[in-house]
Amino acid sequence: MFPNHLRRKNPDRGRFREWGDVLLLLLLLTHLVGCDTVRKPAVDLTVEKTGLVRSDRLADLLGLSERWVVAGSRLAMDGAAGHLEIESGRREANARGVRLFLGEPVTVANGHLYVSRTDMESLLMPIFKGTGAKGAGPIRTIAVDAGHGGRDNGTMNRELGLNEKNLTLDVAKRLRDALRRRGYVVIMTRTGDEFVPLEQRPKRAHGADLFISIHFNATGNSRSSGSETYVLSPAGQASTGTSLPTTGDMTFVPGNRWDAPSAAFGFIVQSGLLKELGTVDRGLKHARFAVLRDLPCPGVLVESAFLSNHAEATRVASEAFRSRLAENLAGSVEAFAKLAGEGLP
Repeated sequence: MFPNHLRRKNPDRGRFREWGDVLLLLLLLTHLVGCDTVRKPAVDLTVEKTGLVRSDRLADLLGLSERWVVAGSRLAMDGAAGHLEIESGRREANARGVRLFLGEPVTVANGHLYVSRTDMESLLMPIFKGTGAKGAGPIRTIAVDAGHGGRDNGTMNRELGLNEKNLTLDVAKRLRDALRRRGYVVIMTRTGDEFVPLEQRPKRAHGADLFISIHFNATGNSRSSGSETYVLSPAGQASTGTSLPTTGDMTFVPGNRWDAPSAAFGFIVQSGLLKELGTVDRGLKHARFAVLRDLPCPGVLVESAFLSNHAEATRVASEAFRSRLAENLAGSVEAFAKLAGEGLP
């Protein structure tokens, strides 16, 4: 053999070997791409990076089929689970015939609409699929919270002599009786004209499986009317009345453990109010109300009518209306208990 320093060297030899390796790798990759074993749905990097869910993926998860109402802007989804309509740039949506407020605006990109993952998981999936509520367990004890009380009068209608704190207690007692007739155990956060600090109300609900706070609404516009139901805003999302989350909105509080079941319950309550009372649909909304922040169970706050609206206040003044309201809320509790115990039909 020749000494190493006398051997002839072929400068192209290593290069040919490198190109051969590259060609072999390309052939292998071409074969793999054609294999059925790797034909899987592509990962949506947009979801992973931004927390958004594309509308076609959302439709699949909800068991719905999508169609454009206004191309590139407004989208409807329909199926056995119901109807959903969303629109680019807006937080307001329509879900199964109920006005609904998302925590974040719908966005549009590359011809698709996107909703936030939080809205999908904490609001839309619970409403359409019962996620977080379905099969959650028996609902036996209900905490009924009569809003205001004592030195806190709430809103008033002086012309009709109506005081919110008295009306909420009246409805709460009627609801208590309606629930007991259905076999539920009831916890009352107050039973008389007592001032209960807001932070004490969730504590008085200790041991409850479900919480409902009863209120009546008011505004400076006497024409405002209708019913609205509130659930706690998920951590990181703005309340319905604000466009951006505040520093306080970023905190995960005890009540956020129940975001999904609370949304399912809130939807049932709002739907029931519209069907039974025939009120204007002001929507299922989010807020960081003190009575919702520290709840030991799923819960909602209900504003069933406006005392500042003469026509609605006149209805509220009727015992028959308040009895119907209480029976309707009891029916909503029963419907949610069925969902929690048995799941969707």
